[in-house]
Amino acid sequence: MGEMLLSYAILLYVGLMSDTEYKENLGLYFLKHPDNALLLELEWSTLAISALRTSEAPPGVFVREE
Repeated sequence: MGEMLLSYAILLYVGLMSDTEYKENLGLYFLKHPDNALLLELEWSTLAISALRTSEAPPGVFVREE
């Protein structure tokens, strides 16, 4: 499972996978393994990163203005 998540992250980073595809695949893994702490952390991190990219931060996430 870790290898697949790493490959998805690399594909996302280099632009060969969209944010939507990454989130869908991560969500599927999380639904299959809801007790996995790494998957839970990735789910929350993905939400925070998305919020920072769109400047629509959820409560508790601060966006640094440059």
